[in-house]
Amino acid sequence: PDRVFVSGFSLGGGMASRLACDLSERVAGIAVVAASLQGWDDCEPAVPVPVLAIHGVEDDVAPFTGLPPELPALPDWAAFWAGVNGCGRDPLPSQTITGRIWHWPVCDDGATVTLMGLNQAGHTWPRVAQVAVVDGEDVPLSTTDVIVDFFNGL
Repeated sequence: PDRVFVSGFSLGGGMASRLACDLSERVAGIAVVAASLQGWDDCEPAVPVPVLAIHGVEDDVAPFTGLPPELPALPDWAAFWAGVNGCGRDPLPSQTITGRIWHWPVCDDGATVTLMGLNQAGHTWPRVAQVAVVDGEDVPLSTTDVIVDFFNGL
């Protein structure tokens, strides 16, 4: 019961975010794909919650740049979680083969926040979310692999 993880796609990702807001004492971490959260301005978790967001920059259903006033831009949404989790304001950005990553590594209670903006991905559960180098070879990691690795690291 103390290691409840929530993941969701699109509206399911919004639900995962809402659960982190309302049941933060029970949620050990969330991973959302192609989602943010309507009503995020009334999110007040009691404790920090680790967050991973994977989002296509070409998403036309839940745009990466937001859909005001309903949906925030994903960098703003991630910065909100970083603030709630006591991470500080400035992420460590990096460019990868698959897109751009914003990562807040130093947060209260180890509740890191990571946003992955994937190039050439729309409103989908991307088959490849990241490429890792293993023994000098590029190894594609699926969205599911990245989420499982994130949860295993908590």
